[in-house]
Amino acid sequence: GEAMAAVGRWWPVVVGVGAALDAGRSAAALGRVASFVESQAASPALVEVGAVEASSSSDWGLFAKQRVRKGETVLEVGSCVTGASVRAEHGLESLEPLCGDVSLIAYGLLRGEWPDSYFPDDLSAFPALLEDAGTWCSSRDFGVLRENALDDYAALGVSDASENDFLRAVCLALSRSFAVDGELVFAPGIDFVNHDDMLDPELAPVSWKKQLFGKASTVRLVASEDVEAGAELRASYGPLGAAEYLETYGFVPTRGAARRLAAVSELRFELGDGYEFVDDKRLVLERAGYDEDDLSIDLGVGGEVDPELLRFLRLRHLAGPDAFLLEPVFQAEIWDDFLSLPVSRPNELAVLEAIKAECAAVKLALEAPNPSPSPGLDAVRRLELEALRATIDWCDAELGSLDGKEYYQERRLKDLGLDTEWCADDAQWSGSRAPGSVDW
Repeated sequence: GEAMAAVGRWWPVVVGVGAALDAGRSAAALGRVASFVESQAASPALVEVGAVEASSSSDWGLFAKQRVRKGETVLEVGSCVTGASVRAEHGLESLEPLCGDVSLIAYGLLRGEWPDSYFPDDLSAFPALLEDAGTWCSSRDFGVLRENALDDYAALGVSDASENDFLRAVCLALSRSFAVDGELVFAPGIDFVNHDDMLDPELAPVSWKKQLFGKASTVRLVASEDVEAGAELRASYGPLGAAEYLETYGFVPTRGAARRLAAVSELRFELGDGYEFVDDKRLVLERAGYDEDDLSIDLGVGGEVDPELLRFLRLRHLAGPDAFLLEPVFQAEIWDDFLSLPVSRPNELAVLEAIKAECAAVKLALEAPNPSPSPGLDAVRRLELEALRATIDWCDAELGSLDGKEYYQERRLKDLGLDTEWCADDAQWSGSRAPGSVDW
């Protein structure tokens, strides 16, 4: 409760570093923030809040007080806001918000005291909260977050704040929190670290630090690279798709590994009633851990398709002579073994054509003239198209090599040692299998 109250009191000067959230901060406010971050540190901080260069999309960031080595803890904070802390503080244990911990953290932040002027007036960088964002990009319906957030607003009974205030608080909770061991955490001070496209997206910069003797755990920020004294310390916000970056942080990566990993397009495939032996195929999916008979998958600019999608579609298109693999005797092996590799030429052809057709349909829709509500949505669309084109190219290459693939029958004969020709003159197998001479 004390920590929550502290965050609430100081929130007017702690609202973060994102492109849409920092405009108009005064030098006096910066000084108060720097003092606050220093006071929140659970151990001497190696960074401080400062103003970034004018060309940056953010006004403030974290700067090294001294030379910092990669992997070194630079800031440790104990006064954090989580979904669990808000539930406990405000008696919300039974509530299950549609936006999960995002709405709970937003609610917790709204309980503090700060002038409305410290909320961003311009939400254009965050299309997830715009009424007209809709489904302009194929991989994400940007209108869903807004709808769910407004439902949570009603369920939480935030009578002393408007819908717009709650949406802004959701925006702050989304863009300023970090996922730490599966839990969303808002840590004042750490939220000032800016993103760098060129840093390793797989390197998590924020983690819990467990304390001994029953002391409360703290959240710590570690340096993702060596930083000289006075230089800005940055981190990667993670290996996310472009749509998720835009929804969460209000921008899309433009270079480096972050951009490459952000170039994805999500496609959905179903096992409908029109496919042969659909009941047997659903049993296979159930054994494989599927609750539904559909699969959504991200396609990237690498082109190569996720093996999980190939298994799913090979199962979906099992027909004719290949259908014997659905017999009960093969149930334990079909998913992990048989479907992990090409089954037959007709089956693999159907799989590749299904992927290519879905990519082409989405690509056609994205290429159609359609005014975008924001430049960010344009960027997402371009990256999605890159992923779709790369996947179509991969499918074309795979289609051209169908005759060179090894299918189930060839693999099975090889396993049995029956993959070579019989030499009648020598009364033996010409290949590796040599059972010996045969007395005819």
